[in-house]
Amino acid sequence: MNNDQNQYENKTPDGGFSTFEPVPPPPGMHGAPETLKHSGLGIASFIIALLAILAAIVTVVLAVSFTAEFINMGTLDPESLEAQILEGDSAIAGIMAAGLLFIVSIGLSVIGLILGIVGAVMKNRKKVFSVLGIVLNALIAVGVVVLVIISMMAGAAGAI
Repeated sequence: MNNDQNQYENKTPDGGFSTFEPVPPPPGMHGAPETLKHSGLGIASFIIALLAILAAIVTVVLAVSFTAEFINMGTLDPESLEAQILEGDSAIAGIMAAGLLFIVSIGLSVIGLILGIVGAVMKNRKKVFSVLGIVLNALIAVGVVVLVIISMMAGAAGAI
């Protein structure tokens, strides 16, 4: 636009110029929408979920390998297992370490689930990692419940 087109734009009926000026945008709103940051708690929840899944996988691998060692040795009767526990056999220690790692993975998933829920509730933050953390940690919790139910059913059926 040139000045000829805008010469009467700000004139009042009495010939003076108006003092009207457009209102500037609020601070932080310079024409572009403000980008949201990812929730730190959501990121922590997601990382904890990945660590808990890794710990659960390592637990399963350890438990299977040490149980296979017992099967190969032919020492699955209760008396020989008790003797090996009292002697401090390394295979028994490995199974105990696998059990402890399993408990740690459950604890991690509970902590990650709590952090994911808190991260999802936070305002003005992206929720992607929070939702991923909630889903993964909930899957671990559901998996633990399924494993407990399966072991209880096997025990009731006399398979164990």
